Amino acid sequence: MDFNRKKLRLGDVLVNSGVITAEQLQKGLELQKGSGRKLGETLVDEGITTEENIAKALSSQLGYEMVDLQDISIDEEILNLVPPNILKKHTMIPFEYSRTGMNVLRVAMSDPMNMAAMDDINIITNLQVEPVVATPRDVMLALDRYYGQAEVNSALEEYVKEKTSQMAEQEDIYSDDINNSPIVQLVKTMIEQAVRQRASDIHIEPMEKQVRVRYRIDGALYEKATYNISLLPALVARVKIIGGMDISEKRKPQDGRITQVVDRREFDIRVSILPTVYGEKIVMRLTSKNALSREKSQLGLKPHDLQRFDHILKNPHGILLVTGPTGSGKS
Repeated sequence: MDFNRKKLRLGDVLVNSGVITAEQLQKGLELQKGSGRKLGETLVDEGITTEENIAKALSSQLGYEMVDLQDISIDEEILNLVPPNILKKHTMIPFEYSRTGMNVLRVAMSDPMNMAAMDDINIITNLQVEPVVATPRDVMLALDRYYGQAEVNSALEEYVKEKTSQMAEQEDIYSDDINNSPIVQLVKTMIEQAVRQRASDIHIEPMEKQVRVRYRIDGALYEKATYNISLLPALVARVKIIGGMDISEKRKPQDGRITQVVDRREFDIRVSILPTVYGEKIVMRLTSKNALSREKSQLGLKPHDLQRFDHILKNPHGILLVTGPTGSGKS
């Protein structure tokens, strides 16, 4: 079968499937101009449709299967077929051989009409590509799960080896080394993975012989990684630098703020650093800036409660108290 020659425009697919109207398509195309974004990204960013609706439309209109990657375990052999940088470039991941033959590779793609992506895999693996539709978020989560730590860990091993030999005579390691790629990449990847897993907090905790990284997801803490304790000073210094804190102060608690863009969404990250027995502990609270600006109608109030709320707001003076435990949704 020839899987990879269905040439259609995404806008036509979405209009034909009823996901968006012709007017919404025109608006999306106008917003896309000069933005450097793809049409699908523009439509999602502007709230015109969702990633799930786009994926369902592609699946039905092109006749491709839609897959949920979180329910699939990918064999090591398939993971080694294509370099992760190629997969991230095209937002895709191969997950199994086709049932019709071992020379056909099933690939989950956010854009199954991307001919260049399929050609890349065909050239690298010498296998035919069978496109399968998945949402961009599902693909990025799968890439994080299977490839996220491998590249960072290899770079960090080299970093730790170099620093261990210098520790005796070099007390201050917060120099230009802090801006080298392993530490920058580690902190960046840590935040990106936390966002994609919908974590609300990142805890970086020094222990006697290691540094433990935990994410708070739906109120519960899950351990995600551990690193050599010798990495802690550089890790803390990197967070202090991007958070606008004093890297020379190690004995007092400090607070800072970081802004980072993940998957085209801007996140405001509040950082707290606290000295402990084994070193400085870091807690980062992740908040999407888009989530901080909503219409009153999106707050979940019933119509009659919304009318009462509007009436209260018309008073010339007063105070509104929003109370609740951590993580209850006050912000």
